[in-house]
Amino acid sequence: MPQRRRTRLGLSLLTLILSSQLGLSPAALAQASLPIEVRQGYDQIQRGLVLQAITTLEQAVRRYPNSAAAQLGLAIAYRRQGLDEKALNAYERVVQLDPTNETALRGVGLLGAYRPAWQQRGIRALSALLERLPNDQSARRQRANLYRFSRNWAQAAADYAILLRSNPDVTLLVEAAQAYNWGGGYPQALELFERAQELGQVPRGDAALAYGNSLGRSGRLPEATEVLVTLIRQEPVNSPRAENAVALLTGLYADRNDQEGLLRLYAQLLERSPDNANLNLAYAATAYSLNRITPAQAEQVLDTWLTRAPQSNELPAALYTLVAQLPPDLAREDLYQALIRRNPNDGRIAERYAQALVAQGPQQAQVRVEALANNTPSVTTYLLVGRVSQALGNYDRAAAAYDSILVQNSRNLDALLGWAQSEAARRNFELARQLYSEAQGILAQSSNPDPGRQIQIDRGLTAVLRGDGQPQAALSQLEQLQNQTALSPDQQADIQREMQDIEQGFLLQRGFQPPWERY
Repeated sequence: MPQRRRTRLGLSLLTLILSSQLGLSPAALAQASLPIEVRQGYDQIQRGLVLQAITTLEQAVRRYPNSAAAQLGLAIAYRRQGLDEKALNAYERVVQLDPTNETALRGVGLLGAYRPAWQQRGIRALSALLERLPNDQSARRQRANLYRFSRNWAQAAADYAILLRSNPDVTLLVEAAQAYNWGGGYPQALELFERAQELGQVPRGDAALAYGNSLGRSGRLPEATEVLVTLIRQEPVNSPRAENAVALLTGLYADRNDQEGLLRLYAQLLERSPDNANLNLAYAATAYSLNRITPAQAEQVLDTWLTRAPQSNELPAALYTLVAQLPPDLAREDLYQALIRRNPNDGRIAERYAQALVAQGPQQAQVRVEALANNTPSVTTYLLVGRVSQALGNYDRAAAAYDSILVQNSRNLDALLGWAQSEAARRNFELARQLYSEAQGILAQSSNPDPGRQIQIDRGLTAVLRGDGQPQAALSQLEQLQNQTALSPDQQADIQREMQDIEQGFLLQRGFQPPWERY
């Protein structure tokens, strides 16, 4: 082919891009003064000579650093060669030179989906484009997806709401449903999932995870269980998605305090995967809380998990639950410390660690936690100081430790409740009552309050009432608490014993001998 003919064909890519950017006709573009290297680079891209185009356009960029056309051509060449990071940087250099360049803004938006670290860059570029072109559906959809990938659910839902107004395809319905679900809009999510299913799109993969969550959060636990168990069976054993589905089911059953149902679910899943370390751990934690297995059996499962657990950056919630339930044991000191480092906000582990230290030697325990707090001051180490000091009756030191935590975070329930217990123990009932009330207010503001925390507050207030000489009020508090569905069998038994103790006190005051003491 003659050189002139080939060049004319090769310039079609350049003509198309520049005409869209500058609003010029092809005839006007023919008169545009562009460096020969830039024209040659676009010609090479058009002919599929991408590596040669990169070399040519890199030279052009060095020679003409302020040429948006040269930078744009280089970005396109990098993109076609799969050099995504270089392409992203080149597109952003185009935007610096020409902030309204649509091709570059779209390029940054597209590449923003390639890596989590690039998502915000993509969102910024698409937001700039949408300011000029608010009706650009493709740009808005890409931004909605980036918001969804980065877990900005409210922003994602706002974009999807606009997109859903104009005859959405089934894929868009599923994408929007996932955003609504994780943002807490369960009715909207279910409506969209059901519309997608009417069009033949059954939720799969991550969409099934979101669909199961929406069903469960809407009170449709049997349907949620069916969806999520099906997903688990479709996934490879120990895959991240399968683990997420198990964790989601655990949360749904826990919210309803259906420990029996959860135990049956784990047993069902273990039939398929008897060697699944995380499932065995979750089963043991639940079975132990229901007194179905002994401490020795639970410890055996824990030891097996520690030696055979799958490598993961995330530790299963069941590990924290089981370790917090087992009796304190300083032989697990390394495990306590590791769990505290990974999740400094889990006060249950700090409490067990403190109990283990105190059991070994009270004074030594105080020295060790003080040294730990001095060397690595943190919420967790201060919590350890508070727990140990409280156990040893050093209430002033405990109060100071808890106060140090609350200075950093006034809503820390572990510190508030620990301090309240300390004040009640030294009969400072008014301050204890104030601290419990403050904790109650924080819990009431939570979108998903922990029933275990509510039980802890109620038991604490009961102790304050009894200590303050108000047994009748304490008994009424216990009667209300007894009706809570979140109580474990052990907690039910403890409450029953405490109620019996209060009633026995009433009888003794009146000179009667309780019937259970007559024989």
